[in-house]
Amino acid sequence: PNVKPAGAVVAAPSPPLTPAIHGAMQAGQTIVYVLDCSGSMGEFGKLTLARAALVSTLRRQPGEVRFQVLAYNSTARPVLPGGCVPATPANIASAETALANLKASGKSNHVEAVRAAVALRPDVIVLLT
Repeated sequence: PNVKPAGAVVAAPSPPLTPAIHGAMQAGQTIVYVLDCSGSMGEFGKLTLARAALVSTLRRQPGEVRFQVLAYNSTARPVLPGGCVPATPANIASAETALANLKASGKSNHVEAVRAAVALRPDVIVLLT
């Protein structure tokens, strides 16, 4: 039976199985992730894998890093309100919730997505497609 005696030590949750895209950025840096949500990303679980890798990456960022995620298909839209936000636990949790609600549909407009990312003037842009 799957019964643990009272006082049994419960192991901490295991780290995410999906590897991060990159390690922690330096304090003060700004990064924009551009996530393709077009219909082709629905094939073979590509959107699910990209989302998991992005969440794993966000969880590794210090609070002094600013970030935004732009989801795009035919149009690009931020998943969080405003521009780039600090990588606080609350902002990362909000991004995770928004990412979980994304569905793959439509055609991709890479040019609009990259232009929207550049307009935020980040230090780094990561394109996930």
